[in-house]
Amino acid sequence: MSFLVYSPPEIDYNRDWDDPANADSFNRLLPLMLNPEFRTVPRRNAAGYGLSHYAGSSHIFDHDMGLRSVDIADGTTNTLMVGEINSNFPAWADPANTRDPSVGLGVPNGFGGANDGPVLFSNVDGSIRWIDRDIDPSVLRALATPAAGD
Repeated sequence: MSFLVYSPPEIDYNRDWDDPANADSFNRLLPLMLNPEFRTVPRRNAAGYGLSHYAGSSHIFDHDMGLRSVDIADGTTNTLMVGEINSNFPAWADPANTRDPSVGLGVPNGFGGANDGPVLFSNVDGSIRWIDRDIDPSVLRALATPAAGD
């Protein structure tokens, strides 16, 4: 029995992610990064790169530094890692695809789902939760920060 194995094109890590040499790797659409509720929004940007309907928390993903699980003093179950976005969709491969959850839900350049309902987030431990848009701002800030002691 033989298996077909997908082998993505080579990525040149000495170049930026959006360098033409890496286009074959990063212009693909990844269904995992697309919210099925968005049926009429573009799935690619003007350069042809596949978009994402999700973003990482800027408190967890900073492309200039790493964050280890031991640095998440507030607990991996209590810290937001990735969430739905509903505007200004970035390319899924863009390392700057982060937003600050503490700015609020459903605000421009913030997190928000395809409708006016709750917003889906994944916590650092991999669990998921729906968060109502009318959440108390202090609770949202506590969930957004990994080591504020709240």
